[in-house]
Amino acid sequence: MSAEDVDASSRAVRIESWRPEVEMDTDALFMHTVYVLPTRTVIVDECPVKVFDDSVRFLPKYARAAGAEVQFAPIPGDRRFLSEYSHDPGAWQLALTCFGFVNDWLIMTVNAWITSRCQVTGLSDSEALEHEMEVEIAEWKPKKGKFVGLRMKGRGSDVIAAIRELRSLDD
Repeated sequence: MSAEDVDASSRAVRIESWRPEVEMDTDALFMHTVYVLPTRTVIVDECPVKVFDDSVRFLPKYARAAGAEVQFAPIPGDRRFLSEYSHDPGAWQLALTCFGFVNDWLIMTVNAWITSRCQVTGLSDSEALEHEMEVEIAEWKPKKGKFVGLRMKGRGSDVIAAIRELRSLDD
C-alpha cells in the first residue's frame, strides 16, 4: 500500500506514507479484524503516553453492530482517552490497522465512526461527509515484520472514496 496506489480521482485527498508510532503486541493481531489505534500523545508525569481520542470510545461497539470485527489495538498499559470539549475540535482523526491489505471491514469501520460522530456532534450524514478528517491506515506485514500505511486528509466523502479505491486495487 502506497500513496501512488490511489488514482488521480482521489486528488482532493492529501495522501502521505504513515506508520503507527505505538508499541503493539503484533502476535495478538488476527485476520479480518480492524484495530483502533491511539492518535495522540500526552505527557503524564513527564512521560509521553499514547491516548485514544474520545470519539473512538464506542467505535468497536458501533462497528460490530454494523457487522465489522473491531477491537482496540493490543498496546501496553491502560487504555486512556482524551476528551475534547469544544463543539468542533477541527479535523476529525482516526487511526486503524489491520492484518493484510485494506478490506471491507475497514471501510465499514470508517463509516461506523462517521455515524457515531454524527450522533455526538448533531451533524447530519451529509454535513459529516463534508467535514475535514484525517484517517490513518496501516497494514501489518508479518513476513516483513513492519507496518506499512497511509495518512489521508480531506473531506470525509473524499477520504472514503480514496479508501474504497484502495480496496478495489486488492480485487
